Amino acid sequence: MSNARSSDKKLVRSTLVDHVHVSHTLPAVFVLAVVDTAVALGASRTSLLAASGLAPSQLSTPEAPVPVNAIFATWEAAMRALHDPAFPIAYAKRFLVESYPVLGFAVMTAPTGREVFARVLRFSSIVTTTGRLRTREEGNRLVVGWERHSARTLGHRVANEAVLAEVMTALRQTLGRDVRAEGVRFRHAAPSRTREHEAFFGARLSWEAPENALVLPRDVLDAVPRLANVAMAAYFEKEAASRLREIRTAESFSQTVARLVDASLVDGEPPLERIARQLGKSERTVRRELSAEGTGFRSIVDNVRRARADVLLADMSVSLAEVAFALGFSEHAAFSRAYKRWTGTSPVDARRLRGQT
Repeated sequence: MSNARSSDKKLVRSTLVDHVHVSHTLPAVFVLAVVDTAVALGASRTSLLAASGLAPSQLSTPEAPVPVNAIFATWEAAMRALHDPAFPIAYAKRFLVESYPVLGFAVMTAPTGREVFARVLRFSSIVTTTGRLRTREEGNRLVVGWERHSARTLGHRVANEAVLAEVMTALRQTLGRDVRAEGVRFRHAAPSRTREHEAFFGARLSWEAPENALVLPRDVLDAVPRLANVAMAAYFEKEAASRLREIRTAESFSQTVARLVDASLVDGEPPLERIARQLGKSERTVRRELSAEGTGFRSIVDNVRRARADVLLADMSVSLAEVAFALGFSEHAAFSRAYKRWTGTSPVDARRLRGQT
């Protein structure tokens, strides 16, 4: 497969898994943070909470997980109430690293900027499985990419803007200096006004880019966080690892396999041998444990692919070729055959029907 095709797959990959999925959630505190910021700017709290679709009991505990769609709905309601393209920036300015309890303190006490990013990448699923940050070094620059793919609704778009702005706020709070980006990339089109975005990031913005990403000076990796503390860093790393184990333990074996399959599709359809190696088990053992849960490896791969296909096909900005690559197919025709086997219809007809409805 060409490098271009491999790049396309990475840009449109999703973390959604169908019948064996790990629920895509965020802590309720983030719904409340969107609401509080919007109310401070003149929106109605009652209207925003109603738009979230959540019952008061679901918001009574800040750490309680709520569906990511509730976040998107709240963002969209806030944007329509305020008519302010800069709202995601206003939200990010109020963000506090400690909003992420254990993860936040593990990050703030890290010894270096490099370890800050390593801990975010390792432990972010404590907070959410709705998306993930990726980092790569390119010469004297560090690119921090944000991957969360679903139909690009208004709520989803501004939530993605807020994530990159949160990263900037978190870096400034953690490193104790005015970190400025060298570039910022958004996959969606520019809003009607961008001057607040430009002032906040301190960089040139690229809209309708191939990825959502911050481009930072590489020297942030060598910076020493202002609260760096060896003993506290070790303690919070241990706590974060324990919390992550608790989450993993709550998964069924088939859910764990599905999660690994989902993460591997960017490199093509994963063979059972690779997944078994990641689990530290033999292929025979993996088959036996999946059979005990009433499923099989082939079924899981199909479920993961079909679920991701349904999400990607709903986004008309993603081409059918990109959908095929994101599902690990080497060519569009192979994806079309598989999709017809799963659903009885072709991807083209499925997308046409979605457009009509």
